[in-house]
Amino acid sequence: FETIELRLGTVRDELTVQDTHSGTTKIETFGGDDLIVVNAIIGDTTVMSGEGMDDVEIYTSLDEIADLPSTIEGLLTVDGGGGQSDDVYVFAGSTLESSDPDFDDRATLTSNTIRGLEMPDGIDYASFESLELSLGAGRDQLTIVSTHSGTTTVYGDAPQNQIPSLDALFLRTDEFNIQSISGPTSIFAGPGDDQIVVGTLAPAAGGTVDQISALLTLSGGDDSDTVNVDDTGDNTDNSGILTDSKVTGLGMTGEIVYDTLEFLNIDLGSGADRFLIEQTLVGSTSLSTGSQGDTVNLWSIAGPTTVGTDAGDDTIN
Repeated sequence: FETIELRLGTVRDELTVQDTHSGTTKIETFGGDDLIVVNAIIGDTTVMSGEGMDDVEIYTSLDEIADLPSTIEGLLTVDGGGGQSDDVYVFAGSTLESSDPDFDDRATLTSNTIRGLEMPDGIDYASFESLELSLGAGRDQLTIVSTHSGTTTVYGDAPQNQIPSLDALFLRTDEFNIQSISGPTSIFAGPGDDQIVVGTLAPAAGGTVDQISALLTLSGGDDSDTVNVDDTGDNTDNSGILTDSKVTGLGMTGEIVYDTLEFLNIDLGSGADRFLIEQTLVGSTSLSTGSQGDTVNLWSIAGPTTVGTDAGDDTIN
């Protein structure tokens, strides 16, 4: 057969997709709070969930200490349909990558796609209220180009350390690059010396934070974690406020909330900015004012703090 279509009933159904044929597979649910688990596919596969509070769980690879291809071999399309509380969970597993000296897994997230994670074609998603992505143990790089308007949650490792037996075998040092968000987004970096970069060109410098349009929560977790806020490409006059738990202003309609960090670096743009440091984290804080005449008002600090003035007639109070 070239195409297989499976339609479930109007009450709660649970379906596990262990594998598919090389042709097209379409699965459609109707009423009921359904659970669809996708462990592997070969051909292009579509999951359409209907009414009800439905969950779709996707496992993109096996938890093996080896360099293995993804079990999602075709394009996987998942659609939450008309339900009011539909959730999609993506578990990337914990694998080693022998050909990449920097990362075991690389992934890119947009408002409707997930690419990378060793998947040839990736995942398309739509009409979900929440997306949860777990990168698994290992050295992972995730670039968030954009998000959907619902809730997005990213774990740098398995949630609540579901794979503790593999913890000691991985460096668990992850990199998160956040270019823009449209809905509430949380990053739980987990163990390892992790780096989080916020800016429209992340991981490169020269971007702005203007596209942070919702609440962005950054949790470093264990070890030594760094957040870099890059607004160096912004030539408008901005105002910003730093406290010991959040960054606001700088052209953002959202805000950045943070915890369990050791290093926070904020680089301003070329406008005449006004920045207030109400309080800092206990770790190290660095503020670079950029060019033009900037004003920094400093109320109190809780850890080592550096204010670097660049070109322009700057004022520090």
